Amino acid sequence: MPPPVFPPVRPLPTLDPWGTPQTLAQRPRLDAPQVRPILGAIEPPEERVRVSDSWHIAQLNGSSTVNVGQESVLVCASPPGQRNLFVARNVGGTNLYIDFGLEAAANRSVFVLVPGAILFLDTVVPQDDVYCVSDNPGGVLGLAFSNI
Repeated sequence: MPPPVFPPVRPLPTLDPWGTPQTLAQRPRLDAPQVRPILGAIEPPEERVRVSDSWHIAQLNGSSTVNVGQESVLVCASPPGQRNLFVARNVGGTNLYIDFGLEAAANRSVFVLVPGAILFLDTVVPQDDVYCVSDNPGGVLGLAFSNI
């Protein structure tokens, strides 16, 4: 079998340098400022209407704490209007169980807050009464909410 044939070896570089460096097209950076198109002769209207709704505004009147034991307790009553923000934090050392619209129970409540956990509802906020129960004595629930 004959030995393999390789191309001849020459000193590099064999090409003249480019007059202008060439680059590849870059993808747009995510943090780059967005350029808005110029609308030419179109002028914005003189009258401007502010569009907003009350769901995007929350007014908290401070926060409070509720002592929670091993029996379900009402921690936040159903609002007279609409509730648009609800925040609960387990500030105690026991597990807390939260339920909306019915008494809380450790064996069926959907929301379980371990010590330090936070429940933050601001998009779809239940309008029901809020109940809480602890798995041991000495539970403490911190609350903040906004009603409109």
